[in-house]
Amino acid sequence: TGWCGDGLIGAFSQMIGKALLDKDNKYFCLVSGSDVPVYKFAKTYSLITKFKKSRLYFPKQGKVLDGDSTLYTGEQWVILRRREAIDFKRLSDPNDTKARAFLSNIRKMYLHNGVRFTKSEYVILDDDHGWLSGCPDEIYPINWFAYLYGNRLKKHLDNKITTYTHWNIKIDPDHPLVLDLPNTKKNKNRVIKTGAIFARKFTKEGADLMALN
Repeated sequence: TGWCGDGLIGAFSQMIGKALLDKDNKYFCLVSGSDVPVYKFAKTYSLITKFKKSRLYFPKQGKVLDGDSTLYTGEQWVILRRREAIDFKRLSDPNDTKARAFLSNIRKMYLHNGVRFTKSEYVILDDDHGWLSGCPDEIYPINWFAYLYGNRLKKHLDNKITTYTHWNIKIDPDHPLVLDLPNTKKNKNRVIKTGAIFARKFTKEGADLMALN
């Protein structure tokens, strides 16, 4: 895997496959090493297990490829129920014809707009490309679900934040800010009000404060 490579999709899909082997697992959360839960364990568990739908935040549509208004942009951080986790796992199944057709089509769309993805990186093929934004881990999952569920998408997914990320475009347009202790104190209530279950990225002191709820 690598940043902005489509190997991330296969890796998460295979992790889900391992987790699905335990039939007692009902919810599946993607978190990174820089994530912390917003709440203590008991409340985190209680909140997630009350979800009636999977949760994936997809704020944009039509901002991915120039001239295309169909593709969604979504956050890679998800909380999936077992039903949607089973469907996500299909993306790494070489024998799933529907998943293979979806992946082939979306890769062709990117290639047509001047970008090719490998498992570990992306390659710009044309300086005048039409790729506006969105790495595979932000584009493939939400559009796979939209492809699979069609007009039933909202019956399966809540369009809500799962993991809070603090951005300041003026300081760094490409990377989220790392919250130290003063900034965590300043933004703690904002994080809670978003309804997020997890948050990122923190210094150790900031993480300790965030996780005391």
